[in-house]
Amino acid sequence: MPDRQSYLNHRMEAETIDHGNGIIERCLMVPERHAITHCRLTELVIEPDRIANWPEGATDSERIWHVIDGAGLMTRDTDQFAIVPGDVIHIARGIAHQVHSRGQRPLQLLCVTCPTGDQPAAPSASSPN
Repeated sequence: MPDRQSYLNHRMEAETIDHGNGIIERCLMVPERHAITHCRLTELVIEPDRIANWPEGATDSERIWHVIDGAGLMTRDTDQFAIVPGDVIHIARGIAHQVHSRGQRPLQLLCVTCPTGDQPAAPSASSPN
C-alpha cells in the first residue's frame, strides 16, 4: 500500500491549534507535513461573538477565504461587510483584516494562504492575534 501522507489528509487527522478566545485553526494541508511548497490550506473556526484580528503588516502572504458555515462581519482595511456561506474573500499581503463571528453557529472558513514572490509558505500563516 502506498504512503499517502504527503498528499492526502483528512480533516479529523489535521493538527489543531487552539488560539484561545474561541478561535481554532486546523492545518489541513501544510508544507511542514505535506508535499506542497507554496501554499497552505487551513480551516478557521471562530465561536459566536468572537473576533479574530490581523493588524496591518501582520501577514506576508496573500489569502483567499471561503466561508463554509456561520455568519460574520469582515473588516478588510477600511471596508466592512457581512459574510455568509458561499462568500469568497481575497486579502492582499499586509492588509489589516478582522472577522467577527456574528451568527448563532461558529463561523467556519477555509483559508488558502500563498506567499508572495519566492517566499515559502510561512507556518501558521492564518493565525489570528
